[in-house]
Order: sequence, then structure tokens, then C-alpha cells
Amino acid sequence: MEKKKIFVTAMEHDEALVKSVFNKVSSYGFDVNGHFWNYEEQDLTKEIPSVELETSSAWIIIASNKIEEKAMIGLSLTILTLKNFSKTRAPILVIGPSQELPPILQYAEFCDIGNIGAKLAAKTAIKKPWPKEEFRYCAHNQTGVGFWFEIGPAADSWNGVLCGVSTDYGASLDFQAVGDKGMLPERSTLNYPFKDAKLSNNNVEYVANGCKNVLTSNDSYFVRLKGIGTSIIIGEGLADDDSMECYTIKLAV
Repeated sequence: MEKKKIFVTAMEHDEALVKSVFNKVSSYGFDVNGHFWNYEEQDLTKEIPSVELETSSAWIIIASNKIEEKAMIGLSLTILTLKNFSKTRAPILVIGPSQELPPILQYAEFCDIGNIGAKLAAKTAIKKPWPKEEFRYCAHNQTGVGFWFEIGPAADSWNGVLCGVSTDYGASLDFQAVGDKGMLPERSTLNYPFKDAKLSNNNVEYVANGCKNVLTSNDSYFVRLKGIGTSIIIGEGLADDDSMECYTIKLAV
């Protein structure tokens, strides 16, 4: 039987601690791999370890100290990419003191090295689907192509869509498209597209793109992110008076 794969992300460069975790996880019969979080990497597509996590049964995050805001955003964006290719939600175990995590990561469990093996054995034995949500959202991370948000209705349809990113770290959106859900379209026709709209919500400034295309449950809106922000704003259905119901996805605490 093929061994289950476990991926480890260490937020601090503590080789002794990482070695202890690797040895403990391996002793329970798992195939373990991992990396140190690269705080210097400026290319978002290289910083996020989504490719390595695609075939992993669980994700271990080692965080002896409070996770920095930019790194927390990267972890949240990693979860969004996992939603793109997996129908089930891989368990996340955090080794380190308990701390507040953003909503996307709040299903993670804190534990210590001593019980990590038993936790993994129990968690990887059960596959849990992603929770049902009011709308679909995930991300695509492709080196050389960029990092894209994908958004769409879970049911019924939307008459228009908007997606914005907070500008607290200078983020922007440079491309947008509409196509079949699940994959980036090669060609796209946009109805009344707009870009670089300035929005404010709860004292947070956003820059947003959007269009008036009708989206069914099989259609998605795609927008490419440049840089990072602490939250995403999503608008559903553009009315004649340009009003729109909006949702906020927090990527950091």
C-alpha cells in the first residue's frame, strides 16, 4: 500500500525542530516532505506551496511564534488553491502555541510533537468535504501565468460580478475573464467590463474589477492578482443603480 503523504511548512528556520517533526511523522508510516517559508520571495506563484500539497493527505504548519501578517495571507491563499483541485478538505495541524487564525484557516487544529502521529492517523482516516457556502470561490496558482481568483454562484445565476483586493500592501488586479468553472479560459467576452474601481468597506480600501456578464452555476469569473492584500471583496449581481451585494473574505487576522 502506498504511504500517505504529509507536507510540512515551517514558519521559522529551526532545523532541529523540523527534523524532530519529520522523524515523528515518519515513525507512523507516513511519507513526509516540506519546506521553510520563504519570506524573501516576491513572486506569489513561487511562494505558495500549492503544487506540493496537491497529493498530500494532511498539512502540518510549524509556528513557534506568531505568524506574520504577510505569511498568514500566503497561507490563506494556499487554502484557496487547494479548493480548486480537491473535493475534500485535507486536515491542517499546527505545531506551536495557539494563536488567532483568519477564517479560512480556522479549521486547523493546534497540537504538540508528542501527539502529532496519533492526530495524523485519526485525521487522515476520514475525508471531509469542503463546507457548503453561499457562492464558489477558489484560486489558480500557475508559475509564469500568475495567481487568479475564481468566483461564481453555487446555484441560480448572477447578473454581473465584482472582485476587489485590499490595497494595504499595494495589491492590484491586472486581467479579468469569464469562462467555464474550474479552468482558466483561453478566450473571453466581457460585457461592460470595468477595472480599477476604488471601493471602501469597513474603513478598508479596495481596488476592484468586474463586468455585467450573466454567470450560471457552471460559469466563473476570473481575475488575476498582483501582490497581496489582507482581504478580498466579492460583489454579486450588478443592479441598474450600480448597487451590489458584497461579501468580504479575510486573508489575515
